Amino acid sequence: MPPSHEEVRADLQRAIDALPNGGTMRLMPREYPGPLVISRSIKLDGNGSTIWAPRGPVIRCQANKVVLRDLRVEITVHDASDGEDHCALKVDAGSSISLENVEVRGAVIGLPQEEGDWRYPHTLQLGSVPFGIEHDLLLRLWVPVPCQISSRISGIEVQPHHLEPGTNEVTLHVERIGKDTLLSGSLYISTTQLKRGIIVTGYVLKSGPKKSRVKKPAQVIWQPPDWEALVAMPRPVYAAPLPAPPPLSPNPSEVSYGAPTPSPRPANSTPPEELSEPSGPTIQWPPAPVLQERQAIAPPAVAPIPPALQPIVSPPPLVKGSPVVSPPAAAAVSPAPPALVAAPSARSLKIPLVVGGGIAIALLVLALALWWIYFSGPKRIDYEGVIFRWSGTGGDEMRAVAFSPDSSLIAGGGKDGVIKIWEASTGSLKREIKSGETASVNEITSLAFSPDGTMLASGRADTNVILWDPQTGKQIKSLKGHMGRVNSVAFSSNGQLVASGADDSKVKVWDPNGPGAQPKTFDLGAPVKAVCFSSDGTMVAGAGGSDKGDLRIWKTAGDSATPVTERTRDAVITSVAFSKENKLLAGVADSTAVVWVMEDPKAVNTFRGHRSQVNAVAFSPLGESVVSASEDNRLLLWATDTYGPFKRELLENSAPVYAVSISPDGRWIASAGADRTVKVWVNK
Repeated sequence: MPPSHEEVRADLQRAIDALPNGGTMRLMPREYPGPLVISRSIKLDGNGSTIWAPRGPVIRCQANKVVLRDLRVEITVHDASDGEDHCALKVDAGSSISLENVEVRGAVIGLPQEEGDWRYPHTLQLGSVPFGIEHDLLLRLWVPVPCQISSRISGIEVQPHHLEPGTNEVTLHVERIGKDTLLSGSLYISTTQLKRGIIVTGYVLKSGPKKSRVKKPAQVIWQPPDWEALVAMPRPVYAAPLPAPPPLSPNPSEVSYGAPTPSPRPANSTPPEELSEPSGPTIQWPPAPVLQERQAIAPPAVAPIPPALQPIVSPPPLVKGSPVVSPPAAAAVSPAPPALVAAPSARSLKIPLVVGGGIAIALLVLALALWWIYFSGPKRIDYEGVIFRWSGTGGDEMRAVAFSPDSSLIAGGGKDGVIKIWEASTGSLKREIKSGETASVNEITSLAFSPDGTMLASGRADTNVILWDPQTGKQIKSLKGHMGRVNSVAFSSNGQLVASGADDSKVKVWDPNGPGAQPKTFDLGAPVKAVCFSSDGTMVAGAGGSDKGDLRIWKTAGDSATPVTERTRDAVITSVAFSKENKLLAGVADSTAVVWVMEDPKAVNTFRGHRSQVNAVAFSPLGESVVSASEDNRLLLWATDTYGPFKRELLENSAPVYAVSISPDGRWIASAGADRTVKVWVNK
């Protein structure tokens, strides 16, 4: 089992403390949990790594002549206070630091040229851009010190590059870019020492505007919520000279940010000429594993050619009275007479051809199979390649969302009891399913398609589970037996079972094709908020709680109602999902999402980044990624087995998000929320 965040952090802190003055630690490129304290004059070479913590300071410098290089320092909880909790980097009084290609996300304390209130977005969603015209978008920022902004995105330029302390309006000029093009990259705000990144994504459509190709006036794409008040404030006074802008490079990885100027230097910052390279030992972290030395393997002995198979060369006959003639040299020896060498038969020539042809055909079939698997199998989530595609509107808050098994349809269920089915690729509405009852009775709480796509199950507030025909919109049957609001429904992978969980504390497993036999019932002992099946359908999980979180897993076969395993949390578990490899994922009301493996009750990963209750979670089809939805209006994408902050934030929702789903082919992500919409993103 992987070590916990705290174990990784403690090991790294001990290694830093063990370094002597002048030593260097070179990190392997990955994410490391903080906070960390540097109390010696050392160099920390991040090698492109990220050090993160939910609250700061993430890195605290308590020594002179500390060097940080090629590192990203990040606060992951964005509702932290404006004090040290929101601090990414702190330099104590009397300490000094040199920063080389360091990016921060959070406040800086102890470096006057970096302190102050920075108002900028961490991500920018440009949305869908019509093909064939240029666009100007307006980005409004507040910066406390003079700095530069630059674009590292092909097809997007920024003006002006120079930012003054206070309010700034930056124009993002989007050039005429080829149709069906993904825009992805970063803007960087750079000072003399640090850089701050803004992740930008967008998508150029396959078609242009229908009416006019005239460029429209610039529209504001982002500004601080209190922009008007900021504009009315006087600009901060800053006397330090502006550094020269960083040189542009066609390769973003080769750009040097924040090249320091000779003077003046802010307090606690040491000029490079005074900071000699550490002369102490250099260690790599984590330490490289010790490889066992290979044993020398003697080459196989080559057997000599049997004498019987060697060509026989007869010397010429001796004639009486003739001189003795030495045998000719080996190079001049003629081949054996034809009578002594058997000509290859047609059969002996045919066998190698048949074998070689068979091998070639097998390799071709294997290559085609791999090609088919790669292009037809589920996609991995490309965190930077996920862009917003369309939004579908319901009549009331949307509480549920689900994909059809072929990923072509999206079903959304609302508080008004109406189920809407859209085409995933275009957003066109295909069908509405209404029951005719009042909304308070038939509110849709959960949706699930059967694996063959012939049934759509809906959980409802009236204690019933309804099975629908998604092609006709007609009701197939009603599954009745719960005594409380049904909060969750799920199909098994073979489509032979349907699970439901309700406020009556019961998880029921039904036969959707049966004549109406009684369901198998399991008791959670607390209101059930979520149910799901394992990937092979042999286990069912129920989760919920009242004052704490409970999760139990039962076997679907047999008569036993005893759970095979249990998990608990300090807060109610609101959602649950199994991965393809049967890892277990849960959303929790304490704003976290948790990953377990079946064999160990200890969480192997905990995702922290939401500001409020997590309402829904889902695994990607291959299980390498996780998406979480929360009351804080956000969708966050995570790497399942990676410690650290979320990989991407999807910002289009303007109200709490109640449900989320990833399509079986991995190409689409959909959410349902209190803003009465189902929103859809495409994974390019």
